[in-house]
Amino acid sequence: MNGIELVDLLCEFGIGVISERAVIYEVDKDELNFDFHNQLTLMKKELKFL
Repeated sequence: MNGIELVDLLCEFGIGVISERAVIYEVDKDELNFDFHNQLTLMKKELKFL
């Protein structure tokens, strides 16, 4: 048994581990379809430094 198999068993039986849920968001590039290069150029022009 290697370390990965041991950790898998510990997780499976809940020994010495804490289970947490995480939400992972991913940008849907097809839905948004932004031209990020042009957007960044516009943003740089609008920034004003004091």
